[in-house]
Amino acid sequence: MKFKDLVAKYWWMPFVVFLVFTAIDTFFAVYTYQEYFFPYIIGTVGLLAFVTQIVVFFTLLFTKQWRPFIFTSIALIVSILVTLFVGFFTLFMGGHKDHFGARHPIPEGMEYALPDERMAFPMEDDSSTWILLDEDFQPGILNYKIAVPELPDGTVYVDAYEATSFFHLRFCDDHSPITRRVLNHNCFGVIFDDQAMLYDGIWGEPYAVRIVVTFTPDGSSEKQIITSKVYKLEGWQR
Repeated sequence: MKFKDLVAKYWWMPFVVFLVFTAIDTFFAVYTYQEYFFPYIIGTVGLLAFVTQIVVFFTLLFTKQWRPFIFTSIALIVSILVTLFVGFFTLFMGGHKDHFGARHPIPEGMEYALPDERMAFPMEDDSSTWILLDEDFQPGILNYKIAVPELPDGTVYVDAYEATSFFHLRFCDDHSPITRRVLNHNCFGVIFDDQAMLYDGIWGEPYAVRIVVTFTPDGSSEKQIITSKVYKLEGWQR
């Protein structure tokens, strides 16, 4: 059977796949995504099904198979409307409410700092290792500043973990740590002073994040913990 005949016969399949996977993806978008990779697979399949519908649409148009083309056109319009509806629905629901903080409540008695220390940076000549965060005006964006004593040449890593389970949070887009080479760091001083994205949870469901700074000297593969600090994060109401 020729490709154009297969397209004409099975034009409806990507439409059905799109509807099913969009429904599943909407469920996960509202209820959970931070700790699970599965929703990303669902969303990817739904997107591929939508793109396939477009391919089918133009294939039927160019091959002048009008009957399936009409049905495909209707299906594509419905898919676009569903996409817009889902987008407005998740926006109305406040975006991705994954309830990560509810699943990982901060234990009673746990000591933590708040990321609001914009005006409380220590003096540059302070010899105490420290980590400071403060919230930017955009949800999920944090300013961070880290100072450490003298270090040999090597690489410094900054990781973020949920403080009770040590679940590796996305300090970057791919769960990788922030890294920086350190050369000629022969006195106490700031080694990180930048912005980064970090999962901030949702309003009313705070969680504790542990920021861990480690160091690997050149010629070694062993990571040494320099310092760590726990912060309470709670996203904006969105």
